[in-house]
Amino acid sequence: MNTRKLLFAFLTILPLALHAEEVDNNIFRPQVNVFAEYGYNYTWRHYADLELQALMPINKHFELNAVAHLSTANIYTIGADFRPLFPLSVGDLYLETKLSYRAIVRNQMQNLSGAFSIGYRMDYVRVQLGAYSIMFAEFNRDWHGNSEVFIEAPSLLYALEVWVRPQSSIWNINLKVSNYNDYSIERLWQPLFAIGARYDFNQHLKLLTEIECKPTGMFHLDASFYGITGRIGVGYKF
Repeated sequence: MNTRKLLFAFLTILPLALHAEEVDNNIFRPQVNVFAEYGYNYTWRHYADLELQALMPINKHFELNAVAHLSTANIYTIGADFRPLFPLSVGDLYLETKLSYRAIVRNQMQNLSGAFSIGYRMDYVRVQLGAYSIMFAEFNRDWHGNSEVFIEAPSLLYALEVWVRPQSSIWNINLKVSNYNDYSIERLWQPLFAIGARYDFNQHLKLLTEIECKPTGMFHLDASFYGITGRIGVGYKF
């Protein structure tokens, strides 16, 4: 009788355990996103971009994201985010180290940016605060010559993002204000405003869209338009 009870309990719990393992594995599967972008601003005028992202959650304590961004404005960027995670009873606390190299070929310049920040994310809200600095140099600089390297003093990095539905929903909409995106860091007083949407076709394939706007003169009583970018892409989770 006891044997039958144990067998029944085992057969009852096994499907639940397998389901939990499936969900857990789904969380830590890598994802690749590909975006096509079109934008306009006062500096570059009309331009088109292509972006490739690799999102790699290693486990519940660490994730790595990498990005490559190519623009018809003759600007090329590669970068990576290293993010240790500290799961809490509600949401995740995380530390983020952001490194990025940008070749501004149109101006024969290059820069290397680095940022360190602390963030907290839940189902509906993400906040992030930290500091960054950027090093500028001529594109064809002779490192044994006298050409100068300019390093900006550290400044504030920030982001606030809000979703209208839980992250597990098959569709979602988000609103974000920050002074950085996947491929650039802006000045403290030049925030980027964005609205994005996501739709999951299934557990592997999803549609991603975003519109981002950057006004100028935010702290000079002037809200002149500077630039806007629209992007659409697909994401695939392995």
